[in-house]
Amino acid sequence: MPRVGGVYSLPASSLGVSGQTIESAKYNGVIQDFESDANAARPVVAGGTGGTTKAAAHSGLGIDERFAVGDLTTLKALTAGLYSNVYMEGRASAGDGGAGWFIWRSGDQSTNVTNDANNGVWVPPDSDNTGASGAWERADNIVTAKMFGATGDGTTDDLAAMNKAVAWLNAADKRTLVLTDGTYQLSGDIDAITGADKSMVHVGAHAAELRVSTSVTDGKIIKIGDGGSTATARVVIQGIDMELEETTGTSGAAITVDGANDIMIRDVRVLEIASLVRIGETDSCARLTMENIKGTFNGASNGNIIHVEKATGCRFKDLHITDTLNSTGSMVHIVPTDLCDTFWFEDMHVWTSGYSDYGVYIDIAAGDCVNVWFDDCVFDKSEVSGYHLVANSGANEARNHYFTNTRWDTAGGGNAIRVIENSAGACIIRGLNFLNCNLTYRDDEAVRITTAGSGYLGGVSFISCDFQEASSVTINAAVEIGCDDWQVVGCKFGYAEDTFSSHTTYAVKTTADVANYVVASNEIKCPANVIQHFAYASDSGNRLVYGNTGETVDEPFAERLSGQKVIFYHGGELTIATGAVTVTHSSHGIDTESDAASDDLDTINGGIDGMRLILRAQSSARTVVVKDGTGNINLVGGADFSLDNSHDRIELVYDGVQTGWFELSRSDISA
Repeated sequence: MPRVGGVYSLPASSLGVSGQTIESAKYNGVIQDFESDANAARPVVAGGTGGTTKAAAHSGLGIDERFAVGDLTTLKALTAGLYSNVYMEGRASAGDGGAGWFIWRSGDQSTNVTNDANNGVWVPPDSDNTGASGAWERADNIVTAKMFGATGDGTTDDLAAMNKAVAWLNAADKRTLVLTDGTYQLSGDIDAITGADKSMVHVGAHAAELRVSTSVTDGKIIKIGDGGSTATARVVIQGIDMELEETTGTSGAAITVDGANDIMIRDVRVLEIASLVRIGETDSCARLTMENIKGTFNGASNGNIIHVEKATGCRFKDLHITDTLNSTGSMVHIVPTDLCDTFWFEDMHVWTSGYSDYGVYIDIAAGDCVNVWFDDCVFDKSEVSGYHLVANSGANEARNHYFTNTRWDTAGGGNAIRVIENSAGACIIRGLNFLNCNLTYRDDEAVRITTAGSGYLGGVSFISCDFQEASSVTINAAVEIGCDDWQVVGCKFGYAEDTFSSHTTYAVKTTADVANYVVASNEIKCPANVIQHFAYASDSGNRLVYGNTGETVDEPFAERLSGQKVIFYHGGELTIATGAVTVTHSSHGIDTESDAASDDLDTINGGIDGMRLILRAQSSARTVVVKDGTGNINLVGGADFSLDNSHDRIELVYDGVQTGWFELSRSDISA
């Protein structure tokens, strides 16, 4: 039977007719066609598939040539290339989380198979375990840890499977590893995530928890970067819970970031951790963001919630951590071994029913720490200091530290803020700014700032802060400062609760001969004096105390403004020495050198621009002649003025531009 265009058609007069002889020769073609079809199949085109093979015929008919297997063992046992698509119902058994579609990839796939030793994505056939003659590739858009053998049952050790999954994640850039619901028990640290554009995320209705067992001391659950050996950047960790079961180590951490840049960690919950994150312990990191972190801190480990050594451009937002135990660690611990620059801490709340040694601890002995912002943060119950900045050695710098809307609540005898410059080198601490902060203090000063080194400490501001006393012992001062260049302005000093009695003697106390400061417009709600001054020894520096109000206001200072009144505080007697005196206040008695009957006053040292000065005779038995034009004193009409009894007065003002004193008025009053 001949074919036309591959389609059979009957020869003319082929069908039999009753009573008529059939010629057999015309059927020779049909017999020959049968022979050809038996030996070499020919395509069926019209009304058929157009295929010459089973696969082609299935394709032509729209039949998906796919096959289902129960597990990985069965998939590997399939004849290589027999099927193009296979569905595996589970890795070990159906429904264990390892299910997915696989596509046969012909050609040499040995590199892919080698990089996926646990056959999570690439599966070679048993006939060639190297994958050199082809392998199955997982076709799923989502690759999960369970595809590499992790169980997530909370009992089985999933460490080996997790490391195989991370090895696949690291083998190429732009990969995502998914943790589905479950608890992944780990007997050790997971290998570090390295490379670029990597993600480890949770997908599921419940939670995915990575739990390191009690047998591991100082465990690190997720490690990002390997200390700079492999370039690592643009890594995302999202939605994963983490737990450290051991309680004895001090450097264990939920996450470490070391030698990695552009890291995002968000929507994470941590349980009983020694540290939330340790950053830059070997190599510097840049542009790390952590946000929406919740959980509990294992205070018994005495670790640090956030530990930083080398990093720039880090942001921590919406961190809420609770601690039910006592800890000798820090909530934020920055100990630069290289530059630490530009940190933001926003909405970070750390609560404890016990205590921790430090809220924020910064030590610049080995590196700089500059440009740090804390906004809307709470550091609860610090035993030593809420904010502790120290420079005991080196020649490094701490600069531009800003705290706004931040609260410290000390525990026991700690300071809310403690700053120490005690370096033998040239350490610099400057630009410490506290705005709208709340400092609750117990049994010790709220603020103690001291310097005994050879560096510089200054530029400290407390603006609109609330100092609340909750003490049971006498405290000399709420703020104790021993450096130059600072201000306490618009603050409130009072009780934490109405039931407390005041134990604070001074709102502010200077502990050294300091200068260039302002204590102004503060409200004293407890019976404390405004300021206690160290006995001045120097001649220079601006010291301004004014506008402070409260139950008791005692401002023993050169000049105080109170409402509409200008009050000049008397600084005691000054004795002329070689025609000169040095003033320390705005009012003084003047006496002659060696109690001589008369002595000339030519020069007055210690003036600052705009300072007013009232002088009187210390004794009516001796005469002090204030000389015009001999030194730096300029009198009206060029006339000298004699202070010859204790009722006489002369008022002068200092002009810093002309570096001299100019007479405002004189009073020659007989005794």
